Amino acid sequence: MNQYNFLHSIHYLNAKISALKSKLLDEQFYSEASSLNGINSFIDLLMKTHYKRYLDKFLYKYKELELIDIATTNRFSTIIKLLRKSIPYNNTYEEFISQWDILSLKAFIIEKINERDWNEIAPYLIEGKETINTYKRMFYMDLNKGLRLHYIGKAIISIKTSELPKFLNKMLIDFAKTNNYTLYYSLLLDYIFFKQMYKFMKKTRSKILKNYTRKMLVTKSYLLQKRLESRNIHDDVREITGCNIKDKEFEEMEKINKDKNIYDIELELDRILAKKIRQNYPKSVMKIDKLYFYLMMLDIELKNIHRIGVGLRLRMGKEKIREVII
Repeated sequence: MNQYNFLHSIHYLNAKISALKSKLLDEQFYSEASSLNGINSFIDLLMKTHYKRYLDKFLYKYKELELIDIATTNRFSTIIKLLRKSIPYNNTYEEFISQWDILSLKAFIIEKINERDWNEIAPYLIEGKETINTYKRMFYMDLNKGLRLHYIGKAIISIKTSELPKFLNKMLIDFAKTNNYTLYYSLLLDYIFFKQMYKFMKKTRSKILKNYTRKMLVTKSYLLQKRLESRNIHDDVREITGCNIKDKEFEEMEKINKDKNIYDIELELDRILAKKIRQNYPKSVMKIDKLYFYLMMLDIELKNIHRIGVGLRLRMGKEKIREVII
């Protein structure tokens, strides 16, 4: 690609991202949503936004929170595919979106192990690098054989015991012995997530993306540590990230999250990352970094929508719902 075409593509991509960013739900929307008296009223409010066409698509098949989650997931998949077509060069996009491929594969494996029907699983899968058709083929195969069709699945199969941190290898052996394959694959995919994000951090030339990704690795590893501790597993997980995470960094997390439950810890860590994302959204029109920060902001939006839906379903009240919006 010559310099002129490259600059033209960057301008086009920035214009597209700016248009998409302008559609992100604002503070006024969240304020109104948190004051509603039920989940159907929330769906009516979402119908006034860019989510309308996705809600309409599934309106007669699903309802309430299920409808909301499936519609927002569907739009997220659409955006990821749209931006892939617009990017002027591959750069680090594939490594970056792998985090959602890992999330979808984890959900797929857990639901397949739990013998859920394909039609129950499919609507919740985010199409990143892999398509729904790939997942469908995997569903009708033995799990280990099916994993060979998925690029993250291939990464799972190719892992050598010798490359794993000792604590992780020991846990995987214990989970396999007790036939706890839900935790087995969940932990393996956590390991691959950290590897992929560390690889992204090393490859990107953007300083703000490097700093953000490192912060994400610290917070996600701390959350994993807390989840394992809740199962009475007290190994130090920091080695899993590839980063040299210092004691001080975990101690700072501990001060913020002391005596909190896992849900509240995850909420607080999401809030920390969301603040960093919004602060670092690039101002320059020539920054391809905008692509990555926009997707992270959209991911935040999906979490907010889901949490509002849960809050309304449980009748938590306006103040409690406001507390879970990040």
